[in-house]
Amino acid sequence: MEYKNYQGESLRKYNLVYNKYLTPLHDVYVSLLDMKYMQHFFDNLEASKDILKHIKIALKGSFEYGAKRGYIPLSYLEMFKLLDIKPTKKTKEVARAVFTPEEIRYLWDHSDDAIYKVILFYIYTGLRFSELKNAEWYDDHIHVTKAKTPAGIRDVPLSDKAKSLLPLPEIDYYNYRYALQLLEKHTGTKHTAHDTRHTFISLMTEAGVDARIIKKIVGHARGDITEDIYTHISLLAMLEAVNKI
Repeated sequence: MEYKNYQGESLRKYNLVYNKYLTPLHDVYVSLLDMKYMQHFFDNLEASKDILKHIKIALKGSFEYGAKRGYIPLSYLEMFKLLDIKPTKKTKEVARAVFTPEEIRYLWDHSDDAIYKVILFYIYTGLRFSELKNAEWYDDHIHVTKAKTPAGIRDVPLSDKAKSLLPLPEIDYYNYRYALQLLEKHTGTKHTAHDTRHTFISLMTEAGVDARIIKKIVGHARGDITEDIYTHISLLAMLEAVNKI
């Protein structure tokens, strides 16, 4: 598959797909990748719904590349209309594992470890991992300049807990995922990088924060157009909200 048209978060996901999830297929002859083989492959994947979608797109792109150049027959592309890539019970569990109070306490107890400090920072900001790369830093908030959607371009307030973790060490995504694997050895719970956002949303909800404020902070588009146009949420209101957790 050609990656030149992808960048940022999308490129990171396709690199993850190729280097992790598609590894079992690297040495398999294409002629063996029939419908039965591929359905079995998808049925045994443990990945979020979003990653499953990227896996299917990456595979389809690779097959289209081969078909256009005569390496495989066009009939191979038909299987992608039939493949069932709905998340299994396992993929749903992987996609929605919120950090428990015990795990968060463990992270605080070991926050002198730079890599655990980073995990805590994402828990207390709700940021996506990729959003910090081009962010603008201020005393009391971070301005996200590049995001997946227009709603993602936003100001993210820094709670007192988040500020206590600064300055943050520079850690790439693969080391970040490795940190989550290390944490799993101590807590027994498997986490994805996206779980910090779910945890932030969960903590804010439990603290009784207005859903509109939570959506504003994490960059979720609000469903009500009137709400988007007429509701202004100040940075001060967001700062007060994040300090409740």
